[in-house]
Amino acid sequence: MAAPQALCPHPGSFVRASIIPAGMTVKDAAKQLGIGRPALSNFLNGKAALSTEMALRLEKAFGADRNRLLDMQAAFDRKDKEAGERGVAVCAFVPSFMTIKASQLEHWASSHDARSRLPVLLRKLVHSTSSALRQVDFPGYDNAERKGSDGFVEVGAATPWVPEGRSYWEFGTDQRPGTKAENDYKARLGSVDPAERATSTFVFVTPRNWSGKTAWEKQKNEAGDWKAVRAFDASDLEQWLKQSVPAQIWLSEQLALQVSGFETLEEAWRRWASASEPSLTPEIFASSIKAYRDDFKTWLGKPSERHFVVAAD
Repeated sequence: MAAPQALCPHPGSFVRASIIPAGMTVKDAAKQLGIGRPALSNFLNGKAALSTEMALRLEKAFGADRNRLLDMQAAFDRKDKEAGERGVAVCAFVPSFMTIKASQLEHWASSHDARSRLPVLLRKLVHSTSSALRQVDFPGYDNAERKGSDGFVEVGAATPWVPEGRSYWEFGTDQRPGTKAENDYKARLGSVDPAERATSTFVFVTPRNWSGKTAWEKQKNEAGDWKAVRAFDASDLEQWLKQSVPAQIWLSEQLALQVSGFETLEEAWRRWASASEPSLTPEIFASSIKAYRDDFKTWLGKPSERHFVVAAD
């Protein structure tokens, strides 16, 4: 993604290339403008904004269009402000629903299903607490053992847990999260191009308490292999969960916690299917799915001219 400066360049670079005569030194140009050399140098290098007085001096000394220069500065300031706003990570207010503690997450990490369902939890957290999502990929359940990065996110605005831009995610339920983090880190160094890493964040997540998290994160950031490195453990997930009621409801079912008045689609299906003896299976819908599959694929494959209606008793 192009930087704000590339889309709306600082007027200083334009003045250096197109206004100040070729071959004239900064010192001579500053003398012609009647200002100090440091002031002009800071402006030309994008370290200082264009003032109305400087625009007027450039117009009188070199025939520049001061209104155009001031418009360029205004456009640069807007883009710079927008970029700064996207990087501001602030938690949204979410009404209190239920609390899932770090100790419960650590206990869950030892369960058989946790490894394949941790990416599902992260996927729900990212979708329900992020904005300006461009891409989210957290294969879970049967696809959880896919080769390569465990997850990938691209967002246009940061949150306290999801960094702005592209981020590669690794996670595991291992009892020694430091070892897992180190192995995953080395693996991604070998599979992600250095140019891509320079503009992407590496994120490691464990549902266990990890006392060495902060030190590991600091060490990897100092190495400079990525734009940034983040590490989250059970304590971080506990805090992140407070921002997402959907994730709380889903995880409460995984932990067998009582939740009144809410249930996930998976739980609704289990409750409905188990009402008969023997329990209903998804295969009862096979003939209907087969009958309407082609119609649905045709509808998806062309511009929408009508709604695709799904109805049931």
